[in-house]
Formats: sequence, C-alpha cells, structure tokens
Amino acid sequence: MIDGVHIWRAALDGPGWPAAAKLPAPERARASGFLRHDVARRWTASRWALRRVLCSYLDVPAAEIELVLDEHGKPRLRDGGPEFNLGHSEGLALVAVAERAVGVDVEAIRPGRDTLALAERALPAAEGRGRPRRRRARARRRLPCRLGSPRGPPQVPWHRPGRLPCGSSPWR
Repeated sequence: MIDGVHIWRAALDGPGWPAAAKLPAPERARASGFLRHDVARRWTASRWALRRVLCSYLDVPAAEIELVLDEHGKPRLRDGGPEFNLGHSEGLALVAVAERAVGVDVEAIRPGRDTLALAERALPAAEGRGRPRRRRARARRRLPCRLGSPRGPPQVPWHRPGRLPCGSSPWR
C-alpha cells in the first residue's frame, strides 16, 4: 500500500545507466529513433529510472517489468499494480507512484526564457494572471515545483533514494 504520492528523482546524466540494448524491443526501437545521441541517452536513462523505481514496489527485476502502452501512449504495467508517471527534462527525471492516477512533470528553466509568460499560460488564472506584480512573481517562483494543486504544491512524501533493491543507480 502506498501512502499518498511517492516522488523519486533521478540524475539522467550520471554514469551507470544500462544501455538501450538491455531494454525490451519496443523501448529499444524508440530509443534508436532519436536523432540526437544525448536525447536518446537521456530517454534511455529515464526508462531505466522508471523501471528501477517500479522494481522497488513490485519485487521484480527492473529488466523484467512488462510495460504496455494505453490508448493515449502512456505506459502501464501489463499485469496491473501501482499507478505511475514519468516526467523528464534535460538531465532530470521525476517518477511519481501512487495507488490512484498520478502525474508529474518537470521543465528545465532556461536563461532568457519568459517564465512569467509560461506561468500565465500554464497556471490557472487565479494563480498567475491578473495579479499584482509581487503575487505574479510568487506564482512564477512556484512554477518549477507545481504538481497540480490549485492551492500550490501539495504536501507529499518526497523520497531521495540511495540504492534501490534492484541494483545500483545514479540517483542524486
């Protein structure tokens, strides 16, 4: 039983991630379809991060976890189990795991990017639009950690794992 939402963080640029060749055939094919090597490497690392998190809940080796895609292309466990979601950007991945539908996203903030415009597009009007400048700035600071609650970031148990039972991993 999972209490709340567990969120795991993985550094995708760290050493030690297995190669795409060790993923199941559909995931190998997807990894080989990326034009840029760094994008393919990070995507592969994010899949291993997902598998290593899931193996800690399922007591199944990471390479043996069977994932299928639902009608929207979202991965699910073939035989059921906890709900999960994977988000990644640049060299960081987040994996959320819960007993109910869950989502997580992460976006790298790049210098020169208009984060206020992004906040106004992504946040509900009550949080980012039509507010005095000071309150809009607060909404912009909250944007990178927002997980979907209209009242701000939810209070969830954050996990910063070291070694998972499924083998060593480059977590930071």
